[in-house]
Amino acid sequence: MVSIPRIAARQLYRGDNDPAPYRTILADNPTLLISWWATGCSLAIILVRCFGRYVRTMRLFRDDQWVLLSIIPLLIRLSLAHVVLKFGTNNTQSELLNDEEVRRREIGSQALLAARVFFVIYIWIQKFCITEFYQRLTTQFWKGVYDVGLKVVRWGLLVTMVVSIISTFVECQPFDQ
Repeated sequence: MVSIPRIAARQLYRGDNDPAPYRTILADNPTLLISWWATGCSLAIILVRCFGRYVRTMRLFRDDQWVLLSIIPLLIRLSLAHVVLKFGTNNTQSELLNDEEVRRREIGSQALLAARVFFVIYIWIQKFCITEFYQRLTTQFWKGVYDVGLKVVRWGLLVTMVVSIISTFVECQPFDQ
């Protein structure tokens, strides 16, 4: 078993009440760049997929419509993540901050919660899109039990989405802050 030196172990675990070390907003620019790049790639994949489907079949199926709908929470999440990375969050050493920086970090923390919700919605729509694809794929030759199973999966997706959103807010203790 590999042991971690005591200093490194203390750096890995700060404890529940210890704030993160202060980071300047410029330190988050690489993360911001990657966030824009990854969202741009996702958007390009979605658009190429739907454009290719439309050119090939001259129509869009329901799974294509769902994946196009997922662009909305994807872009909302990107804009909120941009705010979070530019304003920062309140998980830092507050004695180093002036009143304006505290206010900006509070806005960033609120935007972070909203970004998490929209990320859950985006992922849920993508998963629902897969169930639409499966339904279209098997409708021609398999009915009955499959439809019941698909309904169970879709209700499961809805329940897990709601639970994920609730868990995002439950971890905020105390909630009013």
